[in-house]
Amino acid sequence: MTDMYDRATETEELERMHAIKAHKARALANATTNRLYPTGQCLSPGCEAPFSGENAADRLFCEPACEREFSRMKR
Repeated sequence: MTDMYDRATETEELERMHAIKAHKARALANATTNRLYPTGQCLSPGCEAPFSGENAADRLFCEPACEREFSRMKR
């Protein structure tokens, strides 16, 4: 009887480990596909202001208000 219990426990642990691994893989895939990339224009809908100046290629939004609006809409 103890052997059956031990095998059942091992099986449950393996299933749990596989489920965690699958969950981590899905989370990583979602994190990379849902990432925003700079385009040289403000990403807030309706703004689309062109950027100019220093580090324009690295920015996502033209100003903090646009970033807040985008976050509010995303939620």
